[in-house]
Amino acid sequence: MSGLTFIDDLKLRYGWGQTGNQEIGDYNAYTSYQSTSFNSSYPIDGNATSATPGFNAATYGNPNAKWETTTSNNIGFDASLLDRKLSVEFDLWNRRTTDLLLNVPIAYGAGDGGAPALNIGEMLNEGFDLGINYSDQKGDFGYSIGGNISQYKNEIIKLDEFGTPIFGYRSRVPSISITEVGSPISMFYGFQTEGIFQTQAEADAWPAYGAYNAPGKFKIADVNNDGQINDDDRTQIGNPHPDFVYGINLNLSYKNLNLNVFGNGSQGNDLYNYVRYFADFNTFQGNRSVRALRDAWQPSNPSAPSSQWVAANPNATSPIMDANDQVSSRTSTYLIEDGSYFRLKNVQLTYTFGDAIKDALGISGGQVYLQGQNLVTITNYTGTNPEVQTGADTTLGFDGGYMPVSKTLILGLNLNLF
Repeated sequence: MSGLTFIDDLKLRYGWGQTGNQEIGDYNAYTSYQSTSFNSSYPIDGNATSATPGFNAATYGNPNAKWETTTSNNIGFDASLLDRKLSVEFDLWNRRTTDLLLNVPIAYGAGDGGAPALNIGEMLNEGFDLGINYSDQKGDFGYSIGGNISQYKNEIIKLDEFGTPIFGYRSRVPSISITEVGSPISMFYGFQTEGIFQTQAEADAWPAYGAYNAPGKFKIADVNNDGQINDDDRTQIGNPHPDFVYGINLNLSYKNLNLNVFGNGSQGNDLYNYVRYFADFNTFQGNRSVRALRDAWQPSNPSAPSSQWVAANPNATSPIMDANDQVSSRTSTYLIEDGSYFRLKNVQLTYTFGDAIKDALGISGGQVYLQGQNLVTITNYTGTNPEVQTGADTTLGFDGGYMPVSKTLILGLNLNLF
């Protein structure tokens, strides 16, 4: 390759390895017990003022669990080009996990103890990572521009011998996710909504019967085409896995000034906005969202029988506020949102003291800087923070009220006295 003068350095890499999973907790093998007034106390002697303490299972153990095994392969290269101004790093990889450890929900009849992790199934991840950086110096002016992008595809290859789907997180609503063979892990699961009924005639003409086919209610798709709207019509309604994630980095310098800009983002992933469950419906007493005030469907003639209602706001995006409605707030595409975002994570302007300032102050060196963090977030997500990070495999993309990030401005001074 000596004739390829534009290549300064090139390294080809191949890696192989196997790892386990240490994120399942320390006592997965053992059943633990608790004694609480709510879960395990009962006035067994008929006492009207106090209860006899008891015990119940807090978590169930699985003594037969073994290590899951993730076998990784990656091939890639590192290149330095154009007089070392351009650097490129690329990796193509796959990871196959066998004896996959997942927390499989247990039957309600077993009580409210937590489920242990079970070895169930096989999973494949494959994708690529690419990083590019270009830098140059022109006299007193220097710059570098860098970016990276990563993409992966996830697929469940195998579950139990019957291929039984695993339903994920549930709290006040049925399970919000499903893990099944042939699909990515932890797909969102619920009803497919197709707008809002505007009149009773439109509701009556809907091809499937539902208990809430009425003006102002969601049109629920009859996925299994049996003429009825029921739990069998739940289906995959969103994907928490992004199409890709990326980052950018810009560094500019002129004499004693330096400007660094860093941002990152995610594209194509869905989020489950659980906050809307509380804020958009009459689920509990408390404050409501602006959507419930301005975007909820309303009849122009509320005093008339509901069969004669006509929409006052036919472009409403939320169903009618109904204290007796326990169906509209169930998991549906209404609660699934595009979680794509770009966030300007850090901007820092630094001035490094020159010899004149150092001599005047009697120091050997120093800097003054102005730093801004999380200054701009570009997203269509209506929650407080699109950068949702969840630890459990079956709660990916679940936003249960994820804390917003703070915009921060910092003025700093560094002095080297000796």
